[in-house]
Amino acid sequence: MNLLFLFSFLLLIVNQHLQASLLRAARCLPRRTAAALNVVRCTNSPISLSMRALSTAPSKVSPAVQAHVAAQFSNTNEKFSLSKYITLTPVGLAAMRVLSQKYLAATDKTKVAHPAFARTDELHEEAETIRNAYPRARIYGVGQGPAYLLEAAAARNALQGKDLPTFDHVAFSGTFHEGYLTARHGDLAFHADPKKLPTAEQREAYRIYLWEMGLSPQQILHRYQNGVKTVIVDNVFSGGTLASFLWMLDCDPALHNELQKALSLRIYPGNGHKRFNYHFPTEVVTDHAAVLKDFGNWYNQDSTRLVPRFYPNQWDVVNPHNHSYHLNTNLALFSIYDRLKSKNNK
Repeated sequence: MNLLFLFSFLLLIVNQHLQASLLRAARCLPRRTAAALNVVRCTNSPISLSMRALSTAPSKVSPAVQAHVAAQFSNTNEKFSLSKYITLTPVGLAAMRVLSQKYLAATDKTKVAHPAFARTDELHEEAETIRNAYPRARIYGVGQGPAYLLEAAAARNALQGKDLPTFDHVAFSGTFHEGYLTARHGDLAFHADPKKLPTAEQREAYRIYLWEMGLSPQQILHRYQNGVKTVIVDNVFSGGTLASFLWMLDCDPALHNELQKALSLRIYPGNGHKRFNYHFPTEVVTDHAAVLKDFGNWYNQDSTRLVPRFYPNQWDVVNPHNHSYHLNTNLALFSIYDRLKSKNNK
């Protein structure tokens, strides 16, 4: 009888302790979220929710959970990465999928929707092509246009544990070059407009930024001597922006001939033109140009930019590394990673 009484007493203590633990765990989340989920455990991860929530179907993720997850990736200086995607719990994945469908797939008047989202498979096809085309290279996208293509390619590298090629983005906006058709070959060539050229101070500031990004002529030549070529990728419409960027990069006439061996261009024309004269080896890719145009156009809003706008009048006053990644940007990245992972799992 005494043993039975002792056992009942211990059971009561354990039950009270468990209830106290549940209350402490619930305080780790906003009140609405904790109530909605009936939280049974608490971790440091903002989206490691309850075991009960793990069974939540994607279509039934509560608004409270969606808001809680969205808050983790909204208006932050930190970009959503593949490593973050991999660590998402099932309920986190479900919530992110609902949010990405809302922000990236639906059409509405606020223009937060992105029809390019439906062409993610084509983006991944071109990402695989560009990786195979330059197996030993350092690949840079100029501005926002090719940014999501290079993110998709980098994600494929990471999943396969490959170090090369490497991918990066370089910020550049505006143009101070004009295009013209050459009389002999009909190539689209470019010349600088003296009235629009950046000031000496602006040019110096931007070339310091290029050096920080590993894009000074000396750094490009050094990599080439070690067997790594540099490839510049861009979506080309008028073509003047890329010409202006190359004018800033190719700043030492004494190194130009050597630089032509170490650097090449891969461009996606949005104007239907197929012949360009940028004074560097150039590959014009038309197969997926429409896809890149869609991604460049629809992901060109401030809320979905991976690469900030960076005009000459900002070069000596703004640090392009201090770029905020909004929720839509991170949802776009999530959708790219999610599609890639689902294709790999088939």
